[in-house]
Amino acid sequence: MNAKPLEQLVHEAQEGRLSRRAWMTRAVALGMGGLALQEAQPAAAAASKKIAFKFAYTSTPTNPVSMGYEKFAAVVREKGGGEIAVSTYCCNQLGNDQELVQSVQYGALQMGASSNNNFDQFTSKMMALELPYLVRSADAYQKFWRTSYSDDIRKDIESKLGIKILMVMNAGGFRSIETISALVHRPADLKGIKLRAANTPIELATLKAWGANPVPLPYNQVFTALQQGTVDGEVLQPVWFLSDKHWEVAKKICDIHYIMLSHIGFINLRYFNSLPKDVQNILLESARVAEDFEWKVAARAVEHARAKLKAIHGVEWYEPTGPILTQWIDQSRPVWNQFSERIGSGLIKRIEALNA
Repeated sequence: MNAKPLEQLVHEAQEGRLSRRAWMTRAVALGMGGLALQEAQPAAAAASKKIAFKFAYTSTPTNPVSMGYEKFAAVVREKGGGEIAVSTYCCNQLGNDQELVQSVQYGALQMGASSNNNFDQFTSKMMALELPYLVRSADAYQKFWRTSYSDDIRKDIESKLGIKILMVMNAGGFRSIETISALVHRPADLKGIKLRAANTPIELATLKAWGANPVPLPYNQVFTALQQGTVDGEVLQPVWFLSDKHWEVAKKICDIHYIMLSHIGFINLRYFNSLPKDVQNILLESARVAEDFEWKVAARAVEHARAKLKAIHGVEWYEPTGPILTQWIDQSRPVWNQFSERIGSGLIKRIEALNA
């Protein structure tokens, strides 16, 4: 798949310049027919296929994560020589992140995907990636997942859930704070501000450390909550903030760049182990190809989103530096102390060293 026209397709879709029909037509032309058509009805695997499985995820077609998962499916089909059929389902068709974890865990679905913070309850080591300012770059984040540092997390997920991690995608870079009214510069500006939060211990503790009032809320309810004033703002990656058009109601962005999220593609471990060795290798090789592809697409999408948001009339963008950035870092550091025993201080130190 040619990345340049694919990137252009994403940009046009994110900017609202493509109708649904145009998106589907051009996606098919780029070899993304499964992604474009799956909202209507994924094609059933042909009866002659020796191996067929379903892969479900929650992101929308214009999201780089979706493109990475579709790339995986395409490479599997290619390497399988027509003997492996993969049916993909985007956009919460088979459930949200938590439901997909459960479906794969219990064998109702072969493959699924979820953001990394949904695994916190199963392995405290995953919580390390949510510590504010622990990981300072996308390169360091990817190094963590591609070295032995992530082995304990992978083993925990396998032993506790019966799930094998196949690939880790870049979920749109680092998070910012977006608000409706006043532009935030320093932590003191968050006093009394209601910020939407994922219902995870570290995110709640981090926002409280900065003086905000975190409001746990499912992501699909955030746009309406911003419109109605149920919340005053949110923490979100600029890629999602742009593509989901939250900038229409929250036009103040403080780019504090404090954590990065990933999206994890996984498979039922028992199902994986039941497959012939050559098929297992195809899945592992295809996952690596898809990861490489998606991280490149995501990097371009991050830069595009930042530039686009800065250019939108009425949007205010602020990036703290120097002493003000130090305030954000210092006031969130107690969160490390609060969770270091659960996570393991040794793991925190090893991850911190990846920033060098």
